[in-house]
Amino acid sequence: MSTISRKHMLSWGLGSLGVAILFNTQNVLLTRFMTDEMGIAAGTAGFLLLVTKLYDAITDPLMGFITDHTESRWGRRRPWIFIGGVGAACSFIYLFNAPTSIGPIIGIFIGLIAYSTFYTMFNVPYLSMPAEMSNIPSERTTLMSWRVRAIGLGQLIGSALAPVMVFWLGGGLSGHGFMALILGVLAMISIALCAMGTAGARQTAPQEKQKLLTWSAVQLIFENRPFLFLLLTKFLQLTATAVSLASTAYFFQHWLGKGFDVLGIYFAIGSVVIIMVQPFWIRMVKRYPKSEIYKVAAIGYALVSFSWYFTDADSGMIDIAIRGIVSGVSSGGLLLMGQAMLPDTIHYDYLRTGLRREGIFAGLYTTAEKISFAIGGAMAGLLLQFFGYRSSVSGVEVTQSDETIFGIFILSAVIPALLMLLSCVSLNYYRLKESDLAEE
Repeated sequence: MSTISRKHMLSWGLGSLGVAILFNTQNVLLTRFMTDEMGIAAGTAGFLLLVTKLYDAITDPLMGFITDHTESRWGRRRPWIFIGGVGAACSFIYLFNAPTSIGPIIGIFIGLIAYSTFYTMFNVPYLSMPAEMSNIPSERTTLMSWRVRAIGLGQLIGSALAPVMVFWLGGGLSGHGFMALILGVLAMISIALCAMGTAGARQTAPQEKQKLLTWSAVQLIFENRPFLFLLLTKFLQLTATAVSLASTAYFFQHWLGKGFDVLGIYFAIGSVVIIMVQPFWIRMVKRYPKSEIYKVAAIGYALVSFSWYFTDADSGMIDIAIRGIVSGVSSGGLLLMGQAMLPDTIHYDYLRTGLRREGIFAGLYTTAEKISFAIGGAMAGLLLQFFGYRSSVSGVEVTQSDETIFGIFILSAVIPALLMLLSCVSLNYYRLKESDLAEE
């Protein structure tokens, strides 16, 4: 019997739709916006992303502690989801409309710090909720599939529609600015609906006077081996994703010779497929361990990445579309399996210790996410500069060397594929089974 209503599943998933719009738009367009519209050097852009992501990462465990100890009429999580989500949307709008009067670097830095702060307020309590909403592993997997569908739709909007919107709106600073305003408001509405719609969902409370951050409690976290190996796996997977997202726009422009319209179509295909394949991956979970399914999806992702070597400026939409489809199938599995294992490891901690620490575990998990995107984003910017990428200001075209273009291929295809394969190695040591999660 289901313990989570369809309303709560859908409402919780809407939160992922909002942040996925913000997240994917930034990862696809922001680095290029900084280098090609605001004239910021690629290395400087990478450094800004690194510093603000590291700041973001160190605040996650603190937010986990705060949300675990929050008491309000709206529960421990929902107030932070609303405040953080709305604040992140406003900061996103600011980023693509940063005032030039204070200098492009300072303007972007302020926006990144604000976005990071509000995103942490949202994401940590949000990811704490699945382990609270149900004790049934298969039901949590179904809940996570709604999140993956929302992420797919958010990716469709943020990765596919956003570049096309910039094109439709005339490009340049104004095109990016209007795009951010429209998508920021859309994300804000989605997050507000999530906070309101999850009212009444099952939630837990810490035991009276429960000490969550004593040294002995911290030791218990490090004894949760499935969680630690999941963290390492997610770190490698998301670093691969961050590098790929930050460099794909450059790859399409300089390797394939395609514009934002084709880039948008490619992401649209992948996003739609991510949504469509969720029933298939859910059926696979009923037959095989999540960790083994993850490995299959990761290998598929890597093979698609390597295959870009056989494309060039003469490649047509069929070549690009086929890769978009296979990438979408693989990404759908990676997203679902990686996220479905998190509430399993949190529930495992409760069964071992009797402690209700969903927020702390979600905070540590998001710390790994932020560090991976900090390193991935910085790696993209720094390697672009290493390969000799020449920045420009809006409206000024610059020709890149052949060595730089090949470096963009290495950055966009080879490095993400290798990191994704490495993530499978750490998952060999994740041996948590659903039978280990049965409550007495």
